[in-house]
Amino acid sequence: MRSINPKNNILHILLKGTLCFCAIATIVSVTTYTRSRLNSTVFVGDNPINTIAGTIFFLILFLSSRKRPNRGIRMIFVLSFVVIGLYCSIKWGADVPIALLLYILSIIFTGLIISGSSAIVLNILILSCLIIIIFLQVNKLLVYDYSWVQRQIEIIDGVVIGLILSIVSLVSWLSNREIEKSLNRALESEKNLRIERDNLESLVEKRTVQLFISQAEKISQMYKFAEFGKLAAGLVHELVNPLASVSLNLEQLKNVDIKNIKREQLSKILSRAALGAKTMESYIRSAKKQIQYHDDKSKFSVKESIFQCIKLFEYRATTERVVIIIKAERQVFLIGSSVHFQHIINNLISNSLDSFRSYQRDNKQILIMIESINKEVIIRVIDNGKGIRSKDYKRVFMPFFTTKKGSGTGLGLSLTKELIQNSFGGTIEILTSTKRETIFEVKIPIRNYL
Repeated sequence: MRSINPKNNILHILLKGTLCFCAIATIVSVTTYTRSRLNSTVFVGDNPINTIAGTIFFLILFLSSRKRPNRGIRMIFVLSFVVIGLYCSIKWGADVPIALLLYILSIIFTGLIISGSSAIVLNILILSCLIIIIFLQVNKLLVYDYSWVQRQIEIIDGVVIGLILSIVSLVSWLSNREIEKSLNRALESEKNLRIERDNLESLVEKRTVQLFISQAEKISQMYKFAEFGKLAAGLVHELVNPLASVSLNLEQLKNVDIKNIKREQLSKILSRAALGAKTMESYIRSAKKQIQYHDDKSKFSVKESIFQCIKLFEYRATTERVVIIIKAERQVFLIGSSVHFQHIINNLISNSLDSFRSYQRDNKQILIMIESINKEVIIRVIDNGKGIRSKDYKRVFMPFFTTKKGSGTGLGLSLTKELIQNSFGGTIEILTSTKRETIFEVKIPIRNYL
């Protein structure tokens, strides 16, 4: 759809007003001229033919503007008022009021339908022409009719002035209307922009949520893979202890004479090997449930679970001459994953046994104390091994940190801390570590499970 230039719309309105003015002026001029002829009086004014010619000219200009409006027609319209004004100035003097009004109108029209800079140029042009006309009239080089000054005012003068003032009012109305239209367009544009902004914000927010959900899903998948990798690493680590127990017991069975071995001793060795195998089976089953996101919770005895763990390390402890002692005031029960709990205790016992490697001393001992204080199970694992340096306290629970060069994986204590926090909502910390003893304290709130 082709847009209409608002300046052309204003030109159409001005041409209509000018045609009305010319028609009225023509009627008045012809009537006055006819009356002066009938009464044999002197006709004061311009020849009616000029008025009729002006009316025809503006009618042609109006029809042309309706067919093909352009800047050229607007300039012709403005210059026509300048030409009429110059004609009046030359005929009746440079200071004739109607000429001055025509000049003012032409300058206003120029600023309204062409441009402000064109209005300034036209003002300079009119001023230059008036200076030349005044110079010629003052030096009697240009004869003009100044009789209009001495004649009495007539009704026709009021009509002409009224018509000119009407045109000025029309121009003022058009100017205000265009300003209001521009303001309304600006307000409408601002409103539309505000709506577009709100829609854009809503769209951005919606897309952001979609992107967040998509990224969350991807991160969740990545987290699952990371958890699976960590679980696999932890499973490998956890299988080391029961596998070592099975291996050591089978190795012991290999080194003895079957014929001479006592039935009780054989049963004990096979029982420890079977316990190791059963422990590995429970670890693998627990890992499978974790991968499938099954939460296997049951009520279990803390003391009995720890006894099962000690049995797993019985042969190793005997071989390395380490005494494992358990002290419990009374039976304490928790509800949760007993397999996870045994993971925790196994890792702590294994860590204590490792503290005696390359460390020779008498009375090697691991003491496990169980207490129930203020609805909280407190488990302390105390050993008199070589201890942990104080600067390593904060790092011992970090993944892959180990002081066992060449033999440790650095996963035991980090996995232990994660299991205590995630599976039981508890805490673990090192109370003290010296060359005399190292104390790991585990706290598990009973209220979360009973």
